[in-house]
Amino acid sequence: MSSLVEIAVLEPLAMAPGISLTTKRKLARLNRVARDAVYKHLYGPRLHVHDEDCTVDNAMFVNKWLDVVPDAVLCVHGVEGELELGKARQTAKLGEDTRFGGEEHPLGPLYANPTAVYFLGHALALTWSRFRADGDKWVCTVNNSVTLMNGLGEDYASMPPAQKALFFGPRFHNALLHTENLAIDGNHEYLKRALLKRLPGGSEKAIERYNALRQFTSQGVVRGRVQLGHLQLNDDDMAVIAPRVRARRGDASRLELRGNRFGMAGAAALFAEPRPVAIKPAWPRLKHLDLGGTPIGPDGYPQLCGAITAKHMPQLQTLDLADTGMGDIGARLVFNALGCLPTLHLVELSRNPFGERGLAPLQHKPQARTHLVVAGLKELHMLAMPGMDKSAWQFLGRTIMGGSFPALENLYAGGAALTPVGAAAAEPAKLAVAAIRAGRTATKATAAAVAALATTTAARKSANKKAKTA
Repeated sequence: MSSLVEIAVLEPLAMAPGISLTTKRKLARLNRVARDAVYKHLYGPRLHVHDEDCTVDNAMFVNKWLDVVPDAVLCVHGVEGELELGKARQTAKLGEDTRFGGEEHPLGPLYANPTAVYFLGHALALTWSRFRADGDKWVCTVNNSVTLMNGLGEDYASMPPAQKALFFGPRFHNALLHTENLAIDGNHEYLKRALLKRLPGGSEKAIERYNALRQFTSQGVVRGRVQLGHLQLNDDDMAVIAPRVRARRGDASRLELRGNRFGMAGAAALFAEPRPVAIKPAWPRLKHLDLGGTPIGPDGYPQLCGAITAKHMPQLQTLDLADTGMGDIGARLVFNALGCLPTLHLVELSRNPFGERGLAPLQHKPQARTHLVVAGLKELHMLAMPGMDKSAWQFLGRTIMGGSFPALENLYAGGAALTPVGAAAAEPAKLAVAAIRAGRTATKATAAAVAALATTTAARKSANKKAKTA
């Protein structure tokens, strides 16, 4: 290690374009001598980045680099040309409606490179800059981040890959809507204050844009809704945004995280709690949690289920864990946690690979003193379950008949191409649901009949008593 701290070795490494920014920054952490030698060259007028450098941490470093070197130029290893990143940021800050990618600000050949525009997007995330996406179509990072947050991202879906990179970082770093202070209710006054801070006060364009943003946020606004679905957020992204979500988790009633890419680390950043037992629930108003299509995997379930069993989500009503990579271990954790949710009425578990072993917590053992019961659950979705064979569905049917789901009204199961045994295999479980449903109906009918007969008997006794008195 002593040879690494020699300036003669460090400086060539810091200057070498073939070494990634990530590696150079790791080298700078060795000691103070290494840090000084590496940063001496990193903070030069030209910075080389590699494709693997596209991380949130590196993007933040590049923004700090632009603060130190305002006229800096960005180069991508193995690609010809350079991007005048510093000049672009200065231009965007000075102008309200700067258009990049056209004749006035062409940006050069690197504008077609996803790595270059990833850093460009982070550098210009809080400006109203517009970028040519396709032909004569112009898109804006601020405007489109609002569009994406509210599930209206048609523009994003039609962009070429290079332009999509512009919105990979800015959409969750953007300070105008759901992130910096997490305006989870579409807080129009907050939007207005944020706009006036970033644009010339009182200008007509500021008011126009405020009205445009208000239009986005007022469509389908649900109080307490945190909309972060279909944004392809990974673990690095969640390290940035999870603390902001948690800061307002006491107000959140809907947490929509469908269609992202984070796993255990992202789940831990969002749900892990320091105390084993809740003194005060961390998510006291949360009623709807949607993680469908986000592969949190078996390592992510302990974080989520730990928060549930510690009673941090006492009001949860719907839980969507479809297509999240839930195996037998994850399923056991989830089913054990469901018993701690007294208000839960819908669970979505479709397209997960667990089988009979994952249903083990539901098994009714007569000799056991305790029995897992999910008292309020009315709907259970288990479509396209590749791990559920006929034996597993029969096992589920027996647990339903044994009283694990006494209020269950509907079981949506089987009937998908992913299930090797077909729809018929799930029939035992469906028949069990029909049986307990019929039992509840019969019980209600019996109670009504008994009440009616008791009323008739009481009336007859009253009439006889009056007759005797007379």
